Amino acid sequence: MKSISLIPYVCGAGASTYGCQDGPNFLKEQGLLEALQQRGFQAEWSKFFPVRSPDKPEEEVYYHCEKLAEAVEEAVKQGRFPFTLGGDHSMGMGSISGLARATSAHERIGVIWIDAHLDAHTMDTSPSQSIHGMPIAHLLGHGVERLKNLSGKDKTIAPEHICYIGARSFEDGEHNLLKEHGVKIFYIEDLKEMGMKNVMAEAYGHMAEQTDYRFLSFDIDGLEPDLAPAVGTPVDNGINRTELDAFIEAIAHGFTFDGMEITEFNPHLEGAEKTAKFIIKLCGDLLEANEKGQQKDLKKAI
Repeated sequence: MKSISLIPYVCGAGASTYGCQDGPNFLKEQGLLEALQQRGFQAEWSKFFPVRSPDKPEEEVYYHCEKLAEAVEEAVKQGRFPFTLGGDHSMGMGSISGLARATSAHERIGVIWIDAHLDAHTMDTSPSQSIHGMPIAHLLGHGVERLKNLSGKDKTIAPEHICYIGARSFEDGEHNLLKEHGVKIFYIEDLKEMGMKNVMAEAYGHMAEQTDYRFLSFDIDGLEPDLAPAVGTPVDNGINRTELDAFIEAIAHGFTFDGMEITEFNPHLEGAEKTAKFIIKLCGDLLEANEKGQQKDLKKAI
């Protein structure tokens, strides 16, 4: 099995509810590394960078996203699979920028974004001014200069290469930005009507011919809250267990990724141990499915 770099994003400054900066260390203490090793993975933790300026959100987010991008770039160049763990969802800027740096695949990375929210605000449209609601806008080239340039270019991903799954809570400003760019959004109603297998098949058709790499960004608030309750912005009517299993099965059938992240786990909230246990299993399931999927012909499988 391919070696895995577990890369922590020790930052919660982008979130409206502070505390998810401690998510990676909690997962470490709960035995994520050992659980993956027991499943046959050659896994190791990357360096933890400490919290520095939580009262200066933009400074904190930029610092940790830059460190995250560096770690992802290094892992990819050394042939390890980058699996980043947060931390708030501002980390998406660092994770995907690091993959773009390592591969020089700017605007040729396909992104599956599992989330209850759209995360496509700018400072001009955001009611909360929370940066975890802005990563997609920055990756598309809108927003704060240094945040949108983390990959070395103004634009890291192309709008036609993004697919949202499970969106159900958003504001007009971010929604309008995505509609203007023609971004593909599978709202939760679409998922319930179509089923996850059909959603993944359509997502593949949407991006397969145009991308060289794929990245999975998995916000646990995209799920039903009872599956992973320790999240700062839970939203009812999310992805359920059956749908999650179908998503993992689609990966095993060939919809594979070149990097993954799990984000928005806040161990200070109720249900922290249950959520950590769930995430640890989910990490293993996603990685095992990815290994299996790499052995298959995706076009024949879907």
